[in-house]
Amino acid sequence: MLNMILLAAMSMGLATDTPQEHDAAVPLSEAVQAFNAGAIDDAIGSQQPLLTEDEVVGAILLWDRTSDTPVSDPLLARFKSIARTKELPQGSVIEAVSAFDRGGEHVFDVWSVRIRLKRGDGSSFGFVIRERVVASRTLQQELDRLEAMVAAEPDLAHEVGGHGTMDRVDELKKRIARLGN
Repeated sequence: MLNMILLAAMSMGLATDTPQEHDAAVPLSEAVQAFNAGAIDDAIGSQQPLLTEDEVVGAILLWDRTSDTPVSDPLLARFKSIARTKELPQGSVIEAVSAFDRGGEHVFDVWSVRIRLKRGDGSSFGFVIRERVVASRTLQQELDRLEAMVAAEPDLAHEVGGHGTMDRVDELKKRIARLGN
C-alpha cells in the first residue's frame, strides 16, 4: 500500500475537500455528470478529458483485485455491480484526488478518479477509474510555490488542500532538512 498523504480531493461536483456520499442509489449517468460539473472548477480537473459513463463501466470491468488489495468479496461484488446496474450504490462517491505526497523528495499533481465504497466496518476503499500523473515538483519547488501563494494571498495561510498552509510549509522545511535537499 502506498504511504501517501492526500493533499486535495474533489468529489461529486462539489468544490470542496469533503466527499459527499449518496444517501440513496444514484444513476451512474447522473453521478458522472455531477462529477464533471465539479471537475471543471478544479485547476487540474479542468485540463482533463470529461469522465464518461462508458469509461467508468470499462474501468470497472477491467479492475482486478491483486493478492494484497484489501477488498473483500462482497465489496468487490458491489463495485462490479455498478457496471451491470449502471447505478452508484448508497454510501458511495465518485471522487478525484489531485495531489500525492508519498513522503519522498517529490510531490505530484495527479488526476486520480475513484469510486469510493464503504465497507461494512465503516471504512472505505477507493477503486481507481482513471489515474494520470500531471506534474512533479521537488520539495523545494513545492515550498517556494506555497510561500509565493501565501505572500500573494495571505488568507490562503489558513487552508490549502485540507492542511493549514503554514503547517504544510513547516513540514516541507523539516523534510528538506532531513533529506538534505
